Amino acid sequence: WIEVGQPDEKSVRQACGRAKQVVIYTYGGHKADRWWDHSKASLERTKNLTVINVSSDTTSALAALARRDLHLNYTVQDGDMVIGDGEKTVQVAMTTLKEAQAL
Repeated sequence: WIEVGQPDEKSVRQACGRAKQVVIYTYGGHKADRWWDHSKASLERTKNLTVINVSSDTTSALAALARRDLHLNYTVQDGDMVIGDGEKTVQVAMTTLKEAQAL
């Protein structure tokens, strides 16, 4: 189960009850920080949840790649991700806010 953005706590807890693993990719700078500060206490108890914050600089750089005939390539190696369109590449800066416990 993958969520993007700042989902409400109830839907995250429901997803954690139904799925083996849940990952949230949050973004939005201060808005994402406020969401995590508000949700952290409730979501820390979920064992199968990972929360990853994508930096504002990364989301802005990815938005700059957007166009009508978009074709992206990505590379993931040793936890690092690079996304490109054949002309430009973006190093994806992510911070793990919560790591799921080993199942």
